[in-house]
Amino acid sequence: MGVFRKEAVIRLAELEAQLVFESIFGDHYEAVLAYAIRRTPQRVDAQEAVAETMTIAWQRRELLCAHDNPRIWLYATTKRVLANHRRGASRRTALSNKLVEHQCTDGPIPDTIIDLDNDEAIISQALEMLSDRDQELIRLDVFEGLSHAEIAEVLDCREAQVRSRLYRARACLRQAYEDQGGDHSRTSDGKRS
Repeated sequence: MGVFRKEAVIRLAELEAQLVFESIFGDHYEAVLAYAIRRTPQRVDAQEAVAETMTIAWQRRELLCAHDNPRIWLYATTKRVLANHRRGASRRTALSNKLVEHQCTDGPIPDTIIDLDNDEAIISQALEMLSDRDQELIRLDVFEGLSHAEIAEVLDCREAQVRSRLYRARACLRQAYEDQGGDHSRTSDGKRS
């Protein structure tokens, strides 16, 4: 095989990998962005996390393209990217708090305004009361609509663990919802049962 032919084969393989990646990107970008938005306080943070996820996906496109379900691979990668962002934010907050100790402030910082109707606000507050692990389980199940097997793959655990943890997480969410003043006796259409 001549040098030119070898280079042509390599270039063709690179183009094929690029086309497959572009197809995966187009098919899954919106779902991965929605996944990230539900896990971050601001849309711009979610967009930044997804951009980083897609960069990692490009760098590891062989793994991504070989995966049976690229969306699950992208969710798992996004989960790790968001965890890295939270750790960085936590370090910055700790540093900021140390700096604030040495400065005077002009008064309390106003709380974030929740722009949701009452039930959604109660559900959101109840979800916030759960552990990070339980929040992630609920979000993967309810918001992402993943099966127990897919959740197990994202969280890198066994399916049986997902089922038992999800059962406990739902019970905790139900209790937190009721503690926040939510009416558990309502059906999904908002009527009382």
